[in-house]
Amino acid sequence: MTTNGRPAPTPTPNQKARNMTESITRKDVTTIQNEIGAAVRAIAEAHGLTLTKNNASYTSDSIRFTVAVERPDVALSQAAKDVIGLPAEVERGALFTYGGQQYSLDAIKLNRPKYPISATNTATGKPFKLPQHAVKDLIPQRARLQLLTD
Repeated sequence: MTTNGRPAPTPTPNQKARNMTESITRKDVTTIQNEIGAAVRAIAEAHGLTLTKNNASYTSDSIRFTVAVERPDVALSQAAKDVIGLPAEVERGALFTYGGQQYSLDAIKLNRPKYPISATNTATGKPFKLPQHAVKDLIPQRARLQLLTD
């Protein structure tokens, strides 16, 4: 029993729980973040959603998690593609290069006019918010010239 009257959680058979009464370390945060991410991902997928954000910040006494899920079918709506100038055949996961790095297109969020492109760096797996011109590789050359002259 813990001091608040509730029983202490028991680790699963293949896990060894570490007692964090002294302080919380980066390794502890990563372990817990991965476990929470897996649980939220399973719940989100059961409801037809996609885990899009799983961040954590911590001190030696506490951990704060930020988790976000989205509907995957609206992430690349045709209306958003039209505003950006992307052809209809471009889908989520399309690869493009920006600043010498390769990214995978995740979403177009028109409520962020300065950085409407949500993408993941394929080398590091980190998510980024990018400007509209970052996806110019996905726009056909003829359409790109037309956008420049408008």
